This record gives sequence, structure tokens and C-alpha cells, in this order.
Amino acid sequence: METINILKKKKLSILINITLIILSLALSKKMFAQDFEQLLITNENQNAIINIKRLPIINSYIPFEIKVSWVDKTLKPIKLENPPKLVFSIDEVKITPEKYLKLKSVYIKIVKNAFVSQNLLNEQWKDLNYLSQPNFEEAKEEYKVFKKCLSDEGIELYYFPYDKKVKIDSIYCRDASIATDFGMILCNMGKEGRSNEPKSHFKEYKKQNITILGVIQSPGTIEGGDVAWIDNKTIAVGHTYRTNEGGISQLKALLEPKRIEIIVAELPHYKGKEDVFHLMSIFSPVDKNLAVVYSPLMPIKFRDELLKRGFELIEVPEEEFESMGCNVLAIAPRHCIVVDGNPKTKKLLMEANCKVKVYKGNDISVKGGGGPTCLTRPLLRLY
Repeated sequence: METINILKKKKLSILINITLIILSLALSKKMFAQDFEQLLITNENQNAIINIKRLPIINSYIPFEIKVSWVDKTLKPIKLENPPKLVFSIDEVKITPEKYLKLKSVYIKIVKNAFVSQNLLNEQWKDLNYLSQPNFEEAKEEYKVFKKCLSDEGIELYYFPYDKKVKIDSIYCRDASIATDFGMILCNMGKEGRSNEPKSHFKEYKKQNITILGVIQSPGTIEGGDVAWIDNKTIAVGHTYRTNEGGISQLKALLEPKRIEIIVAELPHYKGKEDVFHLMSIFSPVDKNLAVVYSPLMPIKFRDELLKRGFELIEVPEEEFESMGCNVLAIAPRHCIVVDGNPKTKKLLMEANCKVKVYKGNDISVKGGGGPTCLTRPLLRLY
């Protein structure tokens, strides 16, 4: 039996090349229900059984191990003296990072690595425009519950480490980078106090051998909270005080050659430059045709585009906007995590056949203005 790892680029026999090309397309559209799928391939007198096993995630992709057994017509193992020549190889099988698909793996930054201590919270919370001072011990307890919401679903958790060069805002790890099928994009933060976070992400991605597609350069700015995948070929980006035209132009330069459509949502002034107001403050897709929105602050053109694409909109009530009712993390289609304190939004989600998990987030979310989407940097989602 010969074992071939796709990522090692070992060549495969002509007998299985065509099958693997088909597999690469098929795998990008499905997730195996079991670890192994088996195929029998026949080509004149040469027969092979191919077993496919999904391997651990590398570089935001799922690699597959291929085991080839040559067999006769009775499926008994045989050894070929002159197997067909080797002519082709497949490097990687990619799975799209659409926001509403089943979450397979995610980066988070736990409280002790981000908030570090009560003393550091005392020093930084005012300058970073938190609503009030977080309590370190309470934050740790809240984060345990939030983390459990993810781990209980079998989601693979990766951890951004402590970095003395970043501040307590680094707990909101979505904002410093963007996940794509083609690698990570490192942001350039619009909030000055967060300027070192993309470099911190880069160090971790480099350590884990995660592909970097590009880096947003000054004077362009972009933050991950302003970016949301609508489908596997379309990404929405908010033009805000945190994400400027230069950053959006650089994002287009990276993704449009990959045939990704960029939809720009022109967000309003709202509370001004110092407030944390991202696209995902008013828009959270939770399925391919369902999104949670806060329409009073949505650009008309963007809202109309969503309706044109067949989205049903769950309207967050006014009294639950400030408590981040619109910041909803989809861990699978119509399977959501929301911060406590938004009972009406929760009820609306459940009426739309959504399963809803709730965590208490007074110290890790509400005070710093970062809901469940902000607390995560999703790496991979699966069909």
C-alpha cells in the first residue's frame, strides 16, 4: 500500500489523476461525514482502491491523505510491476470561509493573554474608550463560559499568545486580520491604540505556517470587524472611521484578481471617530439567506442589495442595539452565539428556526464594545 500526502506534492499515477481532480472539486463542496471515503477505480486491467482521510488543518486548508491499494478484479491486493507513469499532482483542497457555514477552527485570545491583570485594565480602559472598567476576575469567568460555547460544538480552538506590545483590545482578535481561501490578510488598524495587533497576528501565523495573502499598508486602514463574507465569491466591507478608502482599494487589489466581488457599505458618522462602529455592528449573516441587521443605521443601497440576493432580515429592536443584539456569531447555519441581555433578538432568532447559545459578557463584551464575532478570528468553515 502506498501512502501519499497531497501537501507533499508527491506525484500520483495517471490512473488516479483524473479521479483526484474530480475529488478536489467535490471536496470543496462537502465535508465527509466519516473520516474515510472509499472509491474503486478501473482502467482496463488496472484497478485501484482509494481511501481518503481528512488530515488536521494546515494553512486554513484541509489536506487529505490518499492511500492507494492496487487490486485485481476480485479486489485482492496485487503489486504492479510497471504501474502507469506519474504525470500530475494536487497541492491542496480548499474550503471556503463563508461566515455562516459550520465553524471548524477558530483563533481566540483568552483573558489572561489579553487583559493580563487588573492593573493593566486599570491603566488602559479609559484611553481605549471602554464604557467602564472591566473586572479581571469576572472577565475570566465570563470567558470560560464563552469558550465552552465553542468547544462544546467540537470547534478546534487556537490561541493567540500574550504579547507585551499590544493592549487589552487585542481580546477582540477578529479585527487584526481577515481570513480568505487564499490566505490571511493582515489589517492596518484604524484605531491607533491597536496598531501593533496585526504584527502580533503575523508572528503567530508565521509560527503555524499559515499563508499570508497580503498586508494592508498605511495610509490605508481596514479592520476585520468591517468585513463579512456574504457568500464564497462575495465579501462586504464597511467604509467607516476604522476602514478607509485606501484600505478598501488594497483589499480589492488582493481579492478581485481572485474573482471575489467586493461590496462597499458606506456607513454613517453615528457617534464619531472615537466610537467603535463596524459593519458587523449592524450586520451578521447567520445562514446563506438569513442575516441579523439593525436597519436604522444600514446604508439603503447595501440593505437593498441583501434583499436582492434573497436575504431574509431579522431586525434587531432599537433597545437592543447598544447591548450588541446585532453582533451574532454563527457557528453553523442558524446556530448562533449572542451576548446576554438581548431577549427580543434571541426570540426573533428562535422564531427563524435558529438555535441560540447565550453567554454573559458584561466585562468581556459590553464594556469594551466587542461581541462574540469580535472575540473570534475564524479560520475555517465547512459545508
